[in-house]
Amino acid sequence: QAVLERDGKRQKISVSTRLKQDEGIWINGSVIVPLARVFITPKQLQGYEKINRQYAQIDFRTLKKMLGVPVDYQVLENVLTAKPVDARAFKRAKLSFTKDAYVFGLRKRGVEVQFVFDAEFRLTEQRLKEGKTTISVIYDTYKKINGQWFPEQLSATLFGENGATTLTLSTRQAQLNGNINMPFAIPEGYKSILIQ
Repeated sequence: QAVLERDGKRQKISVSTRLKQDEGIWINGSVIVPLARVFITPKQLQGYEKINRQYAQIDFRTLKKMLGVPVDYQVLENVLTAKPVDARAFKRAKLSFTKDAYVFGLRKRGVEVQFVFDAEFRLTEQRLKEGKTTISVIYDTYKKINGQWFPEQLSATLFGENGATTLTLSTRQAQLNGNINMPFAIPEGYKSILIQ
């Protein structure tokens, strides 16, 4: 289930998500009836919504300009799987300890990155800040599947000049390392949405 909160408004959507490491993220959203489908690949995001019969395609360079923070496919995959958005940051990060947590922090070329791990070294928060824009992802709970920890709930918040937007994803069922089918095709007759 996904909950989107912005400007005091809250929307709930049932979401099915499939992820094939380094290949694609498939998302299907519905409220009683199917509403939208999104397919994210290392090159682009594309999706369509069924009510207005519209679709959109956007590359990561354009998405970075829109959000104001560096984002690409690997960052999105890492956020969903509770891995640090930039593992290379650990080479130069400073380590500090707080109550029951390890905190790694780094500032490089105007970008601040922070990773917080619990006593079992599971990621509990990661924060990325560039200029006036901050993205914070908090991992509230974990579940062990096939010997691997998997986030049951995460809350991603984008703080910017226009306020805050929070997306909370809750996992009811997760399957790891299985055969994954990710069907995606933009239906005929749908109109393109220009995203800038």
